[in-house]
Amino acid sequence: MTLEQRITALAQATGADIKALLAAQGSLQALTTSAKSNLVAAVNELKSAVDAAGGGASDELLHGPAIVSQKLLEGPVAFNSWIAVSGNLVIFRQLLDSLAGLTYLVNNSVAMQSLAGNATAMGEVAASASAMRAMAASQTSMNALVADATARTAVASSAVAVAALAASPVAMHTLVNNQPMLSALVSSAHWGLFKASTVLPVFGGSLAMVADAAPGFATTSASSVNAAGFEAFRAFDGVAASRWASGVAAASGAWLRVSFVQPRFVHTLRVVPNANGVYTAWRLDYSDDAANWSPAYSAASYTAQAGVATTHPVAVAERHRHWRFFVVTSSTGFAATRELELDGWL
Repeated sequence: MTLEQRITALAQATGADIKALLAAQGSLQALTTSAKSNLVAAVNELKSAVDAAGGGASDELLHGPAIVSQKLLEGPVAFNSWIAVSGNLVIFRQLLDSLAGLTYLVNNSVAMQSLAGNATAMGEVAASASAMRAMAASQTSMNALVADATARTAVASSAVAVAALAASPVAMHTLVNNQPMLSALVSSAHWGLFKASTVLPVFGGSLAMVADAAPGFATTSASSVNAAGFEAFRAFDGVAASRWASGVAAASGAWLRVSFVQPRFVHTLRVVPNANGVYTAWRLDYSDDAANWSPAYSAASYTAQAGVATTHPVAVAERHRHWRFFVVTSSTGFAATRELELDGWL
C-alpha cells in the first residue's frame, strides 16, 4: 500500500470514529436546558437550578437517601417544605430505591411521622412495592401509618399497598385492631385484596353446626324458635333446605346469635333469607359479654328474597366472642333465615 493510500485509509477511519462518537453523545439540541450548543454551559445551568432549589448538586444528587433522611428527622414542617421544592421529589424516590435508606426510615418513629402526614410522599410510597413491603414489616411504620389520616387514605387507595399489608403478619395484626384503618379499607376498591389475606388463621363459610352447642367451638341461640326442626343452629348448618324460624310474631326484635369459645375477627357476613320480605331492615351486632351490644353492620333498607344470598363487608376492630343478627323490621311479622355465614380470622 502506498503512502497516499495509507493516509486516505487513516482519514476515513478517523472520520468514521468521529461520526460514531457524535452519534453516541446525542444531539445537544435535545437538552431541556436553555443552553443547547455547549455541554459545559448546560451542566452549569443544571447545577445553578439545583442550588437554587435548596442544596448543592453534589450533595443531594450523590447522597439523596441521606439528605431525605435528614429532612424527615427535622420533622413534618421541614419535610413538607423540602419535598414541595421542584426537583426534590426525584431525590425522595432515590430513598425508596435504597434498601439501607428504607430500613432506616421505617424503623424511625420521627421520620415515619413526617412521612405519614405528607400526601405526595405517601403517594410515592404506596405505589412502591418494595417500600410498602418494608413498611408492612415494621411495627414502627405501621403505628405511624394507622395513626395518620393522610397515610391511611394513600394506602387504602393503592392495590400495591393493600397487597403488601395483606401479606405481612405485622401489618395484619396492627390493622385488625385499628378501626379508622379498617373503615378506610372497607370503603376502598381494594377491600377484596385485604380480606383475602391468609397470613392470619382463617375461618369462613358454614359453621357446620349439628346442634345448638358444639363444645369447644361455639353455641347458637335465638330470641325464639317456632318449633322443633327450626332451631337456631339450622341457620349455621350449611344445609340450604333447613332454616331457623322465630316463634313469636313481631314487627321487630327477633335475633339469632352465635357465641364462639374464642373471640374472632369477622370481615364478611353472608345472609340467605327464607322468604321474600322476611326482614326489611337488620343489623349485625357484636359483644364480649352477650349483654352489651354494639353495631358492626347495618342494613337500613333491605329487600329479602327467598333463598337469595347477599354478602356484606364488616370492619370492626378487634376480635369478639358474640355475634348477633338482629331484625330491625319485618314485613311478615316473623323472622326466618336459611343461612348465616361469618368469614374472618381467628
